[in-house]
Amino acid sequence: MKLLTNHKSRFIKSCAIFTATLVLIISSFPVAAAYRPPDLEKELFAATDIKLNKFDRAGLVGALVSVARDFNKEDNNVEFNTRSYALAIAARIDKDNSKVKDILKQLKESGKSLKEENAAVEKSARRLYSGIRALMRKKDNASNLKCAAYCVDIALMFNPDGANTAKFKELATNLKENGHKVSWKGILKSPISHDTSPYGSRNKFTKVERLMPGGDAKEFALKQSRVIGLSVRQLPNGKHAGAASAVIITALEEEDQEDLLFKFDQNVGKMMAGSLEDIIKFMRVRHSKAIVPTGYLVDITLGDKNGLVDGPSAGTAFALVIDSLFTGDKIDPKYACTGTMSADGQTGVIGGVAGKIRGAINKDCTIVGIPLANAKGVWDSFLLDGIGSLLKINVFTQKNFKEAHNLSRMEKASDLVDSIAIYEQVANLVSEKGKDSLKHPEVKKKLESVLEKSPNHLCAKVLLDFANGKHVRTLSLRGSFDEINMELAAFGRGLGEGSSQSAKESVEHLNEIQDMIDSRVQPYLKESMILVTAIRNGKSDGEELKDFSKRIGNLFRNAIRAKKKIMEDPKIVEEMTL
Repeated sequence: MKLLTNHKSRFIKSCAIFTATLVLIISSFPVAAAYRPPDLEKELFAATDIKLNKFDRAGLVGALVSVARDFNKEDNNVEFNTRSYALAIAARIDKDNSKVKDILKQLKESGKSLKEENAAVEKSARRLYSGIRALMRKKDNASNLKCAAYCVDIALMFNPDGANTAKFKELATNLKENGHKVSWKGILKSPISHDTSPYGSRNKFTKVERLMPGGDAKEFALKQSRVIGLSVRQLPNGKHAGAASAVIITALEEEDQEDLLFKFDQNVGKMMAGSLEDIIKFMRVRHSKAIVPTGYLVDITLGDKNGLVDGPSAGTAFALVIDSLFTGDKIDPKYACTGTMSADGQTGVIGGVAGKIRGAINKDCTIVGIPLANAKGVWDSFLLDGIGSLLKINVFTQKNFKEAHNLSRMEKASDLVDSIAIYEQVANLVSEKGKDSLKHPEVKKKLESVLEKSPNHLCAKVLLDFANGKHVRTLSLRGSFDEINMELAAFGRGLGEGSSQSAKESVEHLNEIQDMIDSRVQPYLKESMILVTAIRNGKSDGEELKDFSKRIGNLFRNAIRAKKKIMEDPKIVEEMTL
């Protein structure tokens, strides 16, 4: 996961370069509100039990669809949440309705829907009232009445001061008194932002919550669990560094809570929200109702509460801590992990492995799990940080949840325990005697023993390759991009105090690693070096500020174009995602 600080840089008055100007330009464009599509699977009422003749059904769905449409200027546009609620009910009444599907698609893609001819708020409210009355004619049908309660709530949000408001309020009171309460909790999914800025969309950070159907268990096996998640954190100077922080999950019993409500206690981005959705799906498949309780708020805390958090790479960590609540399996406090995880429990590739390993070492973790697709990142760590870093830690690949689970448990399989113990013996010996001791036959035999017991022990593989003279001397394709990207990140949102020093450090670092960069990435490195060197040097003698800004802007675009051209090669893309 990627942690973004709220650091507010003061722009250097004497050096207002293009990127700083760009941020100001972007902020001057209006940004559309974020649309949150409805969850069409969450059960609000027994939709199949609703009784309406085909004319009344069509009329009610048509009224709800009308609520979700755009209106003329005189009547203003409808709030996105109200639109989503209306579509959520319409889809439950008629799941195959083509108009509902069309508007869901339009709102998802553009945040707008086609305007209805002669549309007017009062007219749509009257149609909605007629549909609600049709539902309530079936006084003995609980599903009809529950659906009516939701429709009344939509009507009051949609037209709070209309001609029929008093009637809607009376209906709402009557339905509530008869036990037909309305709860929209968990019905809205991750925000989809449609930014009108010509420079692209900006991520929206919100307090995210997701529901999972409850089960028959009386309580969780554990009420609290934690695991160390590895991340890339943005520093105050704009650069990125590997970090390790706890992912803490706490189950709190709530008297009025239906099902299980998972909630972040800080603002997160849409990628992290999507990651949680996938893990909830995985848990629903993995666990029977017999061990799933109901009536809990499950609070999720990620590192610094004041930070803005996004990225999909916390998926594995989410899966492990949530699973431990259900099973009671305790997680090894010396274990740390990174990696996306899909709804079927497979891990996926992430970036910044070398930095994340550094973060784990700094946190005193001794066991790290990374996605199988990121295995080359350990060779990157060896190249960038030397052999010493790999002597302090055991890095394993994890191709799925099962492997992550086995590695993270306090009680580990005997072969895994033995392999870690043998590797520790090798690490202590090499620390004392030096890296040439790896070439001793007995040391090699020990490393081979580690790999026999744990074939996914990457540190042992790297050291054995080195001992046999087979170690790599070039960063992986992903590692090459990561190193350059992290240097440019310091300047991607403008220059604050210390930017000149940051640029100087970037030039030094890129010079140090230029011979390690994959040859296919060299054009990107070349343009990036030109850019950071120009930022380091500042304005030329006699150069006007506006001319300097233009020159830096052109150099930034050159670097981005170079990267884009490399990424247009299908073989490059395939290798990056393997």
